[in-house]
Amino acid sequence: MYFNQQAKIAQIAKHIGGAFKFPIDVEGLCKSIGIELKYTNLDSAEAFLLHKNGKIKILVKKSSSVKRIRFSIAHELGHLLIPWHKQNIYLCNEKDIFRNGTIKEEIEANQFAADLLMPVEELRKQGWQNCDFEIILRAATYFNVSITAATIQINKCLDEEAAIVYCCDNKVIWSNKGKYFRGNIRNTRPFEENYDDLCTEKTLKGYFIKRELESSLWLNNREDDSLHEQIMLIPSNKGSLSILKFSGDTNIGFMDYIDPKDFI
Repeated sequence: MYFNQQAKIAQIAKHIGGAFKFPIDVEGLCKSIGIELKYTNLDSAEAFLLHKNGKIKILVKKSSSVKRIRFSIAHELGHLLIPWHKQNIYLCNEKDIFRNGTIKEEIEANQFAADLLMPVEELRKQGWQNCDFEIILRAATYFNVSITAATIQINKCLDEEAAIVYCCDNKVIWSNKGKYFRGNIRNTRPFEENYDDLCTEKTLKGYFIKRELESSLWLNNREDDSLHEQIMLIPSNKGSLSILKFSGDTNIGFMDYIDPKDFI
């Protein structure tokens, strides 16, 4: 049943976005189906959908980044267009849209947004089927989405064993495991180095590391394999986004400037 619903959501997203080029023009899409779109001040929410008396309105937090706004609009379109989402009002906060929430309808709306903005077919067409930050940055630019959104969507369609983990102050905030990933991810990240030492003045704008470590450092129930980790450091909030895989290289490298607003 769940997989049938996933397939249905992807099908709806493909149908509604099929006439648009990439990156999908979400404002034009809203206009084409008669939605009033407003950018406003929202204190406790990222986006708001109101469907009443035949009129449809989406309100979006205007202070958010462009990429975040685009995903929020696509998320609300998911609530509107997924047939079994029956509420006339959806008030969605940061956890609902940008973190691993637990509410089924919010998870489905996020799937719709990802499938609308970054269809798996297009990822495969472009050859972006490897969970690697260089590929992820290309995909994020092409689809005009955040690095996090691109990472999660690419991970979803991989045939390799991979997981994504986002941490702040070395605590795991959320994780996303690919369909083949085996292992329970720990609640804290295994940083042998001091975070501030890694974020030197030279690399404050963006930095990534590739390394190999014992899988038991990241996973509670797996000690048999070496784990390859790619880490993107976000110095503005002592954050890090890690890709965990059981294959890959461990060369240390630098990346160009990353605007923190492009991250989430």
